[in-house]
Amino acid sequence: MKAVGTVRRHAPHTGRHVADGHRRGRGTAAGAATAWRAVALGAATGGRSMTGLAAVTLTTPGTSTRHRRRARIAALLAAAGEIVADKSPRTPSRLDPAPLAGRLGTGVLAAVLLARRNGSRPLIPVLLACAGVVAASVAGATWRAYASRRGHPALAALAEDVVTVGLATAAVHGTGHRIPGRRRGHRTPG
Repeated sequence: MKAVGTVRRHAPHTGRHVADGHRRGRGTAAGAATAWRAVALGAATGGRSMTGLAAVTLTTPGTSTRHRRRARIAALLAAAGEIVADKSPRTPSRLDPAPLAGRLGTGVLAAVLLARRNGSRPLIPVLLACAGVVAASVAGATWRAYASRRGHPALAALAEDVVTVGLATAAVHGTGHRIPGRRRGHRTPG
């Protein structure tokens, strides 16, 4: 039954109709969830610039076209390549203007994709993701400098990888979209 004054609209990229205001980020629980997911996605992007975008790309449903498959493969390879390249001492600081701008750009793109698939307006998720990018970039650089002074740079980088992938997974998990290759209702032992 439709409530009085409720307008039903088609949520972009979900294939569902939703009531105006529901899952659109206007003071609803779904909007709050999208906001927190955007912060986590931004923080993951601050840790590794391609991880947040890869998480959204890999978990967003769509037609199984060659273009989509290529985009998913490219996102996965870019994220994996960055995780490997990050261990090099020649990798520039994430706080330098160009790398930070790149992280902000991929964070914005990831937040827009997340908002679109959740039927939300992108402005608030984008702003929150940018805050997450900057905060995690500063925190990650500080953590890595501290660990390097203590003689554990590789261990710190691996710990940061785990936190980054965990944040990206948390950001996209439970958004109503399945992770490809995972059966619905399947639980891992543990």
